[in-house]
Amino acid sequence: MIHGSGACYGSANGPATPKKNFACINVYDPASRLMMIARCCLALLLVGSAPPVAAATLPEKLELEYDLTRNGIGIGEVSRTLQRRTNGSYVHTMWTRPTGLARLLTQTEWREEGEFIVQGTDVLPRRFSGTRTGDKRAYEHRVAFNREKSLLLFSNAASQPLPRDIQDQSSAIYALMLNPIAQAGEHILPLTDGKDIEMYRFIYQGKESLPTLFGAHEAVVIRRVSQKQFEHEQRCRTQTKPDADCKEPDDFTLWLLPEKCYVPVKLERRRKDETTTMALRAARGL
Repeated sequence: MIHGSGACYGSANGPATPKKNFACINVYDPASRLMMIARCCLALLLVGSAPPVAAATLPEKLELEYDLTRNGIGIGEVSRTLQRRTNGSYVHTMWTRPTGLARLLTQTEWREEGEFIVQGTDVLPRRFSGTRTGDKRAYEHRVAFNREKSLLLFSNAASQPLPRDIQDQSSAIYALMLNPIAQAGEHILPLTDGKDIEMYRFIYQGKESLPTLFGAHEAVVIRRVSQKQFEHEQRCRTQTKPDADCKEPDDFTLWLLPEKCYVPVKLERRRKDETTTMALRAARGL
């Protein structure tokens, strides 16, 4: 559990309003690159080493829409939804699809769906699935979070011990909504894509002013990097003559907006000569 103070109140009918001096959160070949960006959104910054500010509740209903561009050219869109059920659990979805000219090049789409409960400020996933359709690499990955046996049960019959603080790549954003990070620090956390588990570092980079859907605001900037890549970068720094693969880091950066409960307003992946950006264009339920 991440401890903190403060509150954020939001619903489908009105904006979330942070209390004074506190912050809160409301908040995915061409086909593979689309999903890479969408997935990174889900892996958002679960926690940081500095004490977080805890939000009071998640919205009853939340809808977020993002535009995807590559080097300034539109290639797709991402839709995310959150809905609270009458039994108190939350169901969340994400849909990534190509648009415009990109749809002439690929018909690939990705969907993610899951369910979690909230205990205090802890988001506890129950199930998660990720599917890819529209091409020869189609798949469906499903995982169940069995807390009685402390196991992750995958649809391919494999299982792994259930790590502490584990999130799926969609529930991660909602864990952050209840436990926002706004100060320097980093954390290493486990995420699952429904097929396996991977460790990630979320590293605070500072603050930056940028134009957003809500006007010009100062955003918190975070770098997301897998533990494997982080260790590779550390080795590269110790080399007198770095290897060729040390010259082109795969960077993924997120901009979170404190004034709107730390909603991710921009995500950007830079790799070699390619920059793929995910920008929030519509938000309902904040």
